Amino acid sequence: ADAHSNLVHALEQHNPGWKVATYTSQIFYKRPAKGPVWVNTTAPTLDWEKRVAHTVSTLNSETDEPVAELHIEFRLIQGEL
Repeated sequence: ADAHSNLVHALEQHNPGWKVATYTSQIFYKRPAKGPVWVNTTAPTLDWEKRVAHTVSTLNSETDEPVAELHIEFRLIQGEL
């Protein structure tokens, strides 16, 4: 599952009144990918006071070396958009 759907699921489970308003993302390339790759996405970390959530997705080579990281920060609001 992708980072957004993981976060939406976490919000529905723990604080159903909260929604994702916007997000920003940055990708950091570490080395060229050679051959097959796979993605690992962390569970979202939530900071209710700052109204943000963060996830990190790592693109790994078949030798399990990270070739890129995608960092996403979601801004959260309460109620309807």
